[in-house]
Amino acid sequence: MLFIDDVALMLLNAGGAFLLLAVFLLTRMGGAEPRRWAAPFAASTLVALCTGLQMVFVFPLPGPYNQIFGECTVMLGTVLAALALSVGMGWSLLPVGLYGLVAALLPLALGLRIVTLKLTLAPLQSGTGFVLSGVGALFAALTFILSPKSPQDRCSGFHACRVTGGVALLLAAALWILVGILGAWGHAEHFGKWKPSVVVMTPPPEETQK
Repeated sequence: MLFIDDVALMLLNAGGAFLLLAVFLLTRMGGAEPRRWAAPFAASTLVALCTGLQMVFVFPLPGPYNQIFGECTVMLGTVLAALALSVGMGWSLLPVGLYGLVAALLPLALGLRIVTLKLTLAPLQSGTGFVLSGVGALFAALTFILSPKSPQDRCSGFHACRVTGGVALLLAAALWILVGILGAWGHAEHFGKWKPSVVVMTPPPEETQK
C-alpha cells in the first residue's frame, strides 16, 4: 500500500525560504528596500503552513517522520509569517528573533536524533541538513535581536551573526533543494502505478455487466 506524501514539496519550499533568508541577511537585512522581501516570505509561509499542518494532523508518513518533517515545517511557517508581517509593516525584528531562537532548537535537536537513530535512507545527509537549518536559523534570530534601529549603531557581533547565519542558510538551502528535486524525480516513478481507492475497488465494465 503506497502512501502519498508531499515531502519533496516541503523540502523545496524550505530550500527556497532559506535561500531568501540567506540573501536577506547577506544584503544587510534587505538593503535599502526591505519591504520588498515581505511577499516572497509570505509565499513560503503559505506552502510551509499548508503542508506542515496537513502532515501533523493527518500523519501520512510511517514512523516518526510526521513529527520530524511536519512539526519543523510548521515552525518554519510561523517564523516566516512573523518575518513577512514585520518586514512588510516596518516593525522591529526583535520579537521575531526571540521566537526564532526557540524555533531554531527543534531542527538542531531532530538533526542529531536522525543521525543517532539512523532515520531516513541517508541519516547523515538528512541530519546535516537539519543541523545546518538550525544553525542558520539560530544566527538569523541573533541577527534580528542585535539589529539596531540605525545602521551606524550595528556592532561587530551583529555582522558576525549575519554572515554566519547567511552562509549556513545557503548551505542548508542547497542541500534541501537538491534532496527535494531528487525526491520529486523519484516520486514520479514510485507513484506511477498508484490509483485512488475508488478506482481500485471499482470493477471493470465487463465484470459489471456479468
